[in-house]
Amino acid sequence: IAELTLSDISNAEIATDNGFLTDFCHKKGAKIILKGVRTTKDFVYEQEMADFNRARDPELETVYLPASPELTDISSTCARAILDAGGDLSGILHPDVCAWLSEKQKD
Repeated sequence: IAELTLSDISNAEIATDNGFLTDFCHKKGAKIILKGVRTTKDFVYEQEMADFNRARDPELETVYLPASPELTDISSTCARAILDAGGDLSGILHPDVCAWLSEKQKD
């Protein structure tokens, strides 16, 4: 799904790892971790993670990107509930992701 959402951004890379984020950043040569936050609850959690990451690598910086107000109530749980109820996800998901989900439901 990430590939679909970011497909029009030429310099975006989708990568995964099973280890610590700090180790992954070292592998990639990253010095900044960008985290999206929707609510104060997200911020508190992400600050705890930033503190943990900083303890492992003091040179890594975490930057927070606040969500637009109209997106703060959106979560994967919310999207699943809408999908399960047969609702329209076009207002909260990328159009390519909506098309992919629609095809997947047909299978």
